[in-house]
Amino acid sequence: MVKKIIFLLSWVGGGLCFASVGFAATYKVELLVFTQTMPNTEVFTQTTSQLKWPEHWLEIATPAVANQNSVLVQPLTGLNQAYSVLAHHPNYSLLLQTAWLQAIDFNQPGPIIHFTSPTNTLNGFISIKGGSALDLQVDAEYTHATDAARFYGKTEQRNLVYRLNEQRAVQINEIQYFDHPAFGIITLITPVTP
Repeated sequence: MVKKIIFLLSWVGGGLCFASVGFAATYKVELLVFTQTMPNTEVFTQTTSQLKWPEHWLEIATPAVANQNSVLVQPLTGLNQAYSVLAHHPNYSLLLQTAWLQAIDFNQPGPIIHFTSPTNTLNGFISIKGGSALDLQVDAEYTHATDAARFYGKTEQRNLVYRLNEQRAVQINEIQYFDHPAFGIITLITPVTP
């Protein structure tokens, strides 16, 4: 009997957690993107961008340059520890650390947010749709210059493009890791209380 009550309370509590996504509210989205130099045996041959650019998107901007086509950059809070670990580990190099506020409505696609690294080696989009769980879509490319071949004593360089394109259901306050052998993305979505 006690197990049934605990189950029902957790089920109702879980339902309330899901219901909180169902109302228009403001959420903080945090994003870390990093390269990784761990050995792998995968072969990548993509040399041109295959990123699908949407018709409309918003940029992440500082207050000085923000306009109606942007969201304001915010400081990291929930991913501070992950940032610290990545910044001090020899196998990882941070490409981007950013955060912003956005509204998420029930069963409505949110704005598509464009992100890029200061060196322009990273381009990507992230979109979130509210529902019984959040639907998170990430589409990003990291471009890396590499020595392609040696001809007559000269080394030819070419760019390799690594793409990560994934969609998944996520929960609020849950850190998500999107993995690729060349780079990774960590996200966290938290509600903002007024």
